[in-house]
Amino acid sequence: VDDLVSRGASEPYRMFTSRAEHRLLLRSDNADERLTERAAQLRLVDDVQLQVLVAKREAVERGHAALSSCQLSAAAWAATGFVKKAD
Repeated sequence: VDDLVSRGASEPYRMFTSRAEHRLLLRSDNADERLTERAAQLRLVDDVQLQVLVAKREAVERGHAALSSCQLSAAAWAATGFVKKAD
């Protein structure tokens, strides 16, 4: 811990599991997805912002559906250049 205090760390969450546990859920780039509905309940955002969130979620769902429908065998992936290394 002394090295962290005296030298700093660019990614301290990698060293502390308590920070790493939720770091993917609490990123700043998904704050709108996590907080807009709650903000709307508190009347902190207008209907336009709420509709933007709904449209974003629908687009993400369509993207997930499109990706889920694209399944390739291991041989087909290998033919495209994606080679899985053996464990």
